[in-house]
Amino acid sequence: MTIVDRGNDESRTKIHMNALEFDALNALANALTCSEPEFAGLLLGELDRATVYSSGALPDQTVVMNSIVEYVDEVSGRIRIVKLVFPNRLGASTSHVSITSPVGIALIGLSVGDTTMCRFPNGRQRRLRVLGVTPPDESSLA
Repeated sequence: MTIVDRGNDESRTKIHMNALEFDALNALANALTCSEPEFAGLLLGELDRATVYSSGALPDQTVVMNSIVEYVDEVSGRIRIVKLVFPNRLGASTSHVSITSPVGIALIGLSVGDTTMCRFPNGRQRRLRVLGVTPPDESSLA
């Protein structure tokens, strides 16, 4: 079972999303309820607790779709730099991470310095900390 665990309700890291992205991710999660119910449920759970902002009001250095995210796995010490993408943009690149993956669901809406727990299908649990966020360029928003 894949779990994104950000602690109990009082201690959970706050996540932030803009309204357009919130709507797109909500539609994606609802579309996945039959084919990938576990990931759909996890994504919907994250959306339920997101603070939603109007366009342009999102806090700086927030992980959004198509942003490049540098994070560290605090268990192994491994640092990765990935681009968070929708499943249809995944392709063969190993640097792209789908929003429907455990890491994608864990990172969305976090800001630099935030940490989150992520459990993978094989049972491994990792604490991820966001080190840096590069916002998407205009061409990736089309």
